[in-house]
Amino acid sequence: MNTIFVYGTLRKKQTNSSYLKKTEFIGFDRVKGFIMLDFGDYPMIFESGNDNIIKVEIYRIDDYTLKQIDQLEEYYGEGSIDNLYSRLPVESLSGIKGFIYTGGNVNDYKNLDIIESGDWLDRI
Repeated sequence: MNTIFVYGTLRKKQTNSSYLKKTEFIGFDRVKGFIMLDFGDYPMIFESGNDNIIKVEIYRIDDYTLKQIDQLEEYYGEGSIDNLYSRLPVESLSGIKGFIYTGGNVNDYKNLDIIESGDWLDRI
């Protein structure tokens, strides 16, 4: 089993939440060290190197579901030049360890708005 942290369209009642409907919801938490940018239909987070915090939902998922989410997030494996996202190991503020999907170079997206609250649902 895998533990995954989600912060955007995979969250409950969001456009891609169906990917997680048959998984175990662990709870809500926060992860430190990331900023969230608003891409319109979805967010992307980037390592910030500071104390920025994002809100996440945590799920326990099987390998099949992980592969399905990898496809959704255009993650083709560590180091692939075709990746839209990277999948990084992280630890939440409450000490839960798992994976989170992150963008590459935040400087490539300087024209996008930062979601200051770190909560994708706040942009609505």
